[in-house]
Amino acid sequence: MCKKKYIRLTVSIVLLLCCSCQNDSIEQEKLRKELQEFMENYHRSNSDSIPYIIIGNRGWSTKNLDVITFRNGDTIPEVKSSREWLNACYAHKPAWCYFQNDTSLGKCFGKLYNWYAVNDPRYLAPKGWRIPSWQDCVELENYFGGGLVAIQKMRSELLWLKKQPNDTISADSCGFNALPGGYRQKFGKFDDLGYAAHWWTKSFTFDDGGLSFRMDSQFLGVNNWNRGNGCYVRIIKDIPRMIQF
Repeated sequence: MCKKKYIRLTVSIVLLLCCSCQNDSIEQEKLRKELQEFMENYHRSNSDSIPYIIIGNRGWSTKNLDVITFRNGDTIPEVKSSREWLNACYAHKPAWCYFQNDTSLGKCFGKLYNWYAVNDPRYLAPKGWRIPSWQDCVELENYFGGGLVAIQKMRSELLWLKKQPNDTISADSCGFNALPGGYRQKFGKFDDLGYAAHWWTKSFTFDDGGLSFRMDSQFLGVNNWNRGNGCYVRIIKDIPRMIQF
């Protein structure tokens, strides 16, 4: 990507974050520089080469899913307006969008999917991969020590507007690269950019809820979430015992 595109992407993110951020001009300039550095070094891969790290007996993708088709090639509808997003929820139809419908943000954070896309029988995850269950996410959290320790190890070094005080563990020391990309509410509003990461699991509850895996500066765990909400997706693969670490 050329330098001009990096600049446009950085400006787009900054404008969105500054709307909800009450930092002074020095903090905003620091954030702008962090975003510029992040995008200039962000690793991109195509659908045939999904970057991942081995955690226990699982391979976890290190970037959010960014596909527009199911495994069989059927197109997943992109839904932009709040009304259409809500209608997809009521109709139990799959949908995706970019945060704020901004393609520039999609290059950084990936796509937001509703729960119906994640659990569609045509499979959202590419062949050889699957959507994690809530048990997989709990195992992931425990593997890195749980709670605040796991948050610090898993979150990306940049882009977080609210970090833990007195951090003593290097950010993203495990390579998971959790990005604070926010989420989309059932009614269409976008929220939490810079403050939280939300990922869907394939799991559900019997009150028409879906289970998401959420991270902010103080919390990491599974939430009972409305199936119409838009969250990011990480995918996993089982690793043969012979190459586990």
